[in-house]
Amino acid sequence: MQTEFVPLQEQIRTNTGTYICVGCLLITHLILMIVLVTSVAVIAPEVKTTLSDVQVIMPEMRRSLLELGQMIPEIKTGMNILSQLCTNSETCHVKL
Repeated sequence: MQTEFVPLQEQIRTNTGTYICVGCLLITHLILMIVLVTSVAVIAPEVKTTLSDVQVIMPEMRRSLLELGQMIPEIKTGMNILSQLCTNSETCHVKL
């Protein structure tokens, strides 16, 4: 019993259109990546200065929040006093 061997080159069908499409997609992808990298490279120094500013601002913001947390009871007491004064006065038009 003999079998015919088909050469490998005849089994593989090459479609030049597919290769052209894949090549165009690769070139487009490469161009888009170059544009993206150059855009990020332009922004990078600004990000560095922004991060250094944030490192300065964060401790100040934390300190301010702690001070505000200590002042909230006083503010609430003041609002209660204002509410009492407003309920006793006929000319008060403040909505609390």
